[in-house]
Amino acid sequence: MKLSSVITNHTFGKQRIDQIIASDPQFSSFLNKYLENSPNYLNLLTGYFSPKVWRLVGDKISSIPENSGSNFSFRMVIGREVSKFDPDELQKRFEEELADAEFELVNYVRNLIRFLQRQDVGVKLLEQPFMHGKLYLFPNLAVVGSSNFTISGLAHNHELNLITEVSSTVNELQKWFEYYWSKGNNYKDYLIEVLNKSWLGLYPWTPFEVYTKIAFEYYKTDLEGELTHTHFDLASFQKEGVIRSLNIIEKQNGVLIADAVGLGKSFIGLETAYRLLENIRKVIPRLLIICPAQLQKVWESLLRQKNIPEDIFTMEMLSRELPKAQYDVILIDECHNFRRPTTNHYKNLLQFLGRNLKAKLIFLSATPINTDLMDLYYQLNLITREVDSSKELKEFGIQDLYLYFKELVREEADFQLIKEAFLVCRSRAEIRFRQTLGLDLMLPDGKTVIRFPDRQLNTLHYSIVDPELEFSSGEFYKKVDELLSKLKFPQFNWESYHLPEFQVDKQKISLGSNVTNMIQALFLKRLESSLYSFKVSIENQLQLLNIFLPLFREGYVFSTPLMNLLLDGNDELGLNEELDENILLSFLIQNKSKKDLIDKKLTKKKKGKVKHEEYRLDDMERDIKYDIDIVVQLLELVNDLLKQPDRKLLLLTESLNKILAENTLKSESDPATKVLIFSYFRNTVDYLIEKLKDKNSQYYLTDYNIDIITGGTSPNLRTEKILAFSPRSNAETEEKIGPIDKKLMNIDVLLCTDVLSEGQNLQDANHIINYDLHWNPVRMIQRAGRIDRLKSQHRVITVHNFFVEDGLEELLGLMARITERLEDIDQTIELDGVILRSKETIKQREDIKRIEQADLSLWDEYEAQIEFSDHNPTKKTLQEQIISLGSDILKKRPLGIHSGKITKGNSGLIVAMQIHYYGGGIETRWIFEPDEQEKYEGLLKGGLIMNRREVENMLRCEISEPRIIMESEELFPRVKRIRDKMLKFLEEEYLAKGSSARILKEVNDTLNMLSPV
Repeated sequence: MKLSSVITNHTFGKQRIDQIIASDPQFSSFLNKYLENSPNYLNLLTGYFSPKVWRLVGDKISSIPENSGSNFSFRMVIGREVSKFDPDELQKRFEEELADAEFELVNYVRNLIRFLQRQDVGVKLLEQPFMHGKLYLFPNLAVVGSSNFTISGLAHNHELNLITEVSSTVNELQKWFEYYWSKGNNYKDYLIEVLNKSWLGLYPWTPFEVYTKIAFEYYKTDLEGELTHTHFDLASFQKEGVIRSLNIIEKQNGVLIADAVGLGKSFIGLETAYRLLENIRKVIPRLLIICPAQLQKVWESLLRQKNIPEDIFTMEMLSRELPKAQYDVILIDECHNFRRPTTNHYKNLLQFLGRNLKAKLIFLSATPINTDLMDLYYQLNLITREVDSSKELKEFGIQDLYLYFKELVREEADFQLIKEAFLVCRSRAEIRFRQTLGLDLMLPDGKTVIRFPDRQLNTLHYSIVDPELEFSSGEFYKKVDELLSKLKFPQFNWESYHLPEFQVDKQKISLGSNVTNMIQALFLKRLESSLYSFKVSIENQLQLLNIFLPLFREGYVFSTPLMNLLLDGNDELGLNEELDENILLSFLIQNKSKKDLIDKKLTKKKKGKVKHEEYRLDDMERDIKYDIDIVVQLLELVNDLLKQPDRKLLLLTESLNKILAENTLKSESDPATKVLIFSYFRNTVDYLIEKLKDKNSQYYLTDYNIDIITGGTSPNLRTEKILAFSPRSNAETEEKIGPIDKKLMNIDVLLCTDVLSEGQNLQDANHIINYDLHWNPVRMIQRAGRIDRLKSQHRVITVHNFFVEDGLEELLGLMARITERLEDIDQTIELDGVILRSKETIKQREDIKRIEQADLSLWDEYEAQIEFSDHNPTKKTLQEQIISLGSDILKKRPLGIHSGKITKGNSGLIVAMQIHYYGGGIETRWIFEPDEQEKYEGLLKGGLIMNRREVENMLRCEISEPRIIMESEELFPRVKRIRDKMLKFLEEEYLAKGSSARILKEVNDTLNMLSPV
């Protein structure tokens, strides 16, 4: 055979491999021609090795006869081309090269694996000494030059290689090779493993391994994203929340952070806002905070710490006016207050956002759903600026946002879709799950570990009556109910007194009936709270009855707006406490504006007077006198009982003394024991504070400081009291917040209404006492969230719940009957925290009894309910894998690996693909091509299902799932067809944006960069 003495790879520009093979002269062509002579061996030394080279020369090298003895037929030494020896880096380069390989390379790589598995084939990796030369050595011929054993070295590059057949030279080169062979480390097994575990290899990946790899590539930014610096000290899960928030905002222009109470939503939201502001190309980008008035001081404190310029606008202000400026980022705290589109502050906010279309929106709420799924829709409607259909929503399988929520209400849609599109919502259960796996929540200082405290429930049983009396608590409740049931409430049911000849407004009659039942429920709830609170209610009713008829004769009644407010909650009033007759006394004016509702004066209006001549006034007067008689009987019954000691209050005093005695057993370094007491009613709170501070009272709480916060406490005084009660949780210096009144220092016991049930950090306390029964058990969770928070210095927190000892069944039964009456009227009402919903009566009655039994599992169940906690099984599985194996295992698992499993009714092929976008950014799509296309009619796009949630349900499996092998001859051509369909779909998607050259280039770049996972 005649040989040229120099080979240069005359290749100008990159050519396809099949063209390279056919070209001549090429080093690859020379090797193939020479290997046709069947030499006994080939020894080579190369700076770098590319598995793809097997397509050029693999067939001929594999034809070298196999030696059965100890002699090698093929040896390869891989030298160093990196500045520092790192076998992991070499593996990474192999994996990256194989990940970009074409489907046609499958058989070549697998042939390479089979060749390397021969006993007469050896591969070594050279660590020391440094060697940069390249040598190809046959029995009687050697090639020395610049060509690495790669496609570029054998064909692409301009190389210079010298061939020699001089025996002495070949022998010397043989010795040179043996020297470096002896210095190398065995690398063949490692190389086989890398090749086998690539998507082109033969490694038997299990379905679970493929499932977790696919999931990891999708969720990895949420689970292990890193922030180089933060403006606040954030734990790892909080940083994950910031990263996910930024990712959602990038797609939807807004995010709703719905992390559970106590997980630091304010810090996550503010960190997200600062990062957005840093990327806005303005001299001074502007931030707006919208929050309830009672949280204004909290936000001022947070923002002051970082000297960030901002505007704060309260929701109450928003009901009356709009912010004037343009803003780049708008953060809305407690956004669930914008769940009703008919309110003034909702309409104003929507109008304001319409003027700030480019502003990035950050919504915060632990409970965005209060009573109905549509609550969430109307909040997201603000983020979308009333656009229900968009490309971004369709990517999540939501064609129309409004119709999707209607399907959710009918339980015909998957809630997970909206969570992934808009929400950052980690539950306390998810964070506790990390703790159970031994994962500490560490702050950036590397020293501070934050954990949730352990939780306890305790039941405090009391009797409302003296056990020595002739009747029990249950019998007392029945007597009260008998009298309440007789009340006709003409002051609310005045529309039912129309004369027959005049038109009757049936809707107003229904409204009055609803209010009547609500007031009866309120009476019972106040009775359970305290006899004093119940007495105040009865006295108020007596006053209402006495003034109603004279005002009615003048043409005044309870207004329809007021009646609706009674049923619809207190959001418009911003009271954050129960709406009761104390407030009704000031609302006895028809058609007063909502702005005037909180004015405690009776002002007259000349327009819209009721024409009393159209009503049966004699019947109304008779019923008023009848109700007055019943109310007087109720007062006599209550006053008789009030002559006895208040056994419930005595138990409270005894419990407080016992709890606060813990401080005498603590060292100075231990956090002090503090107690937070909740009641629904301001009357009860006022009554308790008066008795507990009365030195002449048997209820006097000695040696401890006690104070109250209600809706009537001014914002400044409220801030001072919160700081005095919980200074560590609200670590602002006196210089910044102003001097604290010395009388308020070191508050041990704080009594409050639900004005403190949201948005406050009170974790200096370790005890909560709920003085009232939990008609809605969710409220217990919300209240407990004030102290059951990360960064609590207490190891254990305790929630104490008062329960009547011998009248609970009677009380629950009375409330159930009121519920049935409400349902008979068939009116949609918001009953949160007032009475039980009829369809939930049985379950909630059982849950109340479980609270009485101190069943902690109920706490977990209700947390899951209010925290969107569906424990996404895929994400949970990933967390377990990351914690048990480390994320590096999942990172190193190559892209493109595959497996198979048996499924029920979902025969087909799932492919996950990464789309690399022009200008940066990667998106992962999950695709399913069913074998039986007719079964999925209406769900397919070009024969494919692209709803990620649907595909995830098919993909999910257990770690023990057995592998079912699909032959590559069937697999890879089908994967290629699916990829081509997906590329066509993407092209249509992008062309739908327009036909500019830039967009077309974006399409082409996208198609070229698509790679299989």
